[in-house]
Amino acid sequence: MIITCECKKYRFLVRAEDIGKNGRLVQCGMCDKKWFQEPANSQEFKTLKDNYIEETKKEEEIKTPEPTKEKPKKNYVPIKYQKKFEFNFTKILLTIIVIGAIVITICLENKEYILSKSPELINLFNLAQEFGEYLKTYYSDIMKIFFQKEITN
Repeated sequence: MIITCECKKYRFLVRAEDIGKNGRLVQCGMCDKKWFQEPANSQEFKTLKDNYIEETKKEEEIKTPEPTKEKPKKNYVPIKYQKKFEFNFTKILLTIIVIGAIVITICLENKEYILSKSPELINLFNLAQEFGEYLKTYYSDIMKIFFQKEITN
């Protein structure tokens, strides 16, 4: 049902059921004027009510979803979640080696200071120095072998 404001500028679409059979006091949302709205005539009211009932039934049919079949539950964990908790030992070992190399380098650079505070570590430093010399000679021999093969080829 369409009602018109008292100022005749604004019109509103209202359900006839909201106005009722006896009419009611309404207020314009634009100009705030109030007036008593007469109900729709009985034939118009009946038609509007029947249309409203049909519309609500259609809306209810649309809202009620059809029952869907439940998918069977999976008895396994997806691979992406299984790998989440696996340790990558290669990365851990590489990290330990890098951190160890940094610590050894810092200790060797500060050898005199460390020995002045803890003279009992002299044997450890001597052992580390011998090991470093061994690695140097071992890897220098390997590098000579590889570079000589490249030069001869």
